[in-house]
Amino acid sequence: DENSRMILERLRADYIIEKDVKVTLTNVAKVFFQFALERPQFYYFMMTMMYSAKNSETYIAAKPWISQIYQELITIFDRWKSVLGNMNGRQDQFARSYFGFLNQYLYSIKEEIENGRIYTVDCKMIEGIIHQFMYGIVV
Repeated sequence: DENSRMILERLRADYIIEKDVKVTLTNVAKVFFQFALERPQFYYFMMTMMYSAKNSETYIAAKPWISQIYQELITIFDRWKSVLGNMNGRQDQFARSYFGFLNQYLYSIKEEIENGRIYTVDCKMIEGIIHQFMYGIVV
C-alpha cells in the first residue's frame, strides 16, 4: 500500500538519524505527526486496526504494517544502546513504549481538532513530547 510505504520510507530517510538521540527521536516523531496530519483517515484507521483484538481479521490485516513500524523503531533504538545505558537489551520495549506514547498524543490531538479546538502542532510541541519521553526512559 502506498501509505504504508510512504511512512516507512520517511522513517528510513538519512536525515532521521542524527548524532543526538533526542534529535533523532524528535525527527521520528515529526514523521509520525506529519503523516497523521497529512493522511488522517489512513493513520487513524491503521491505529484502530492496531489496537483491535489480536486474533481479529482487522488486526491480522494490519499486522505486517505494525511489524514493519516496530522493526524500524527497534533499529533506531538499537543504534542508541550505547548512549541509553539503561536500555539493557530492551530495544523492543523502548520501541513499543515510544510508538504507544506518540499514538496517544496523536489520538488526543485528533480529538481536539474534531471538537473544534484549534490545535497547532509545531516543532516546539513535538520537542516537549520527546523531552517528556526521554525523561521517562533516562531517569
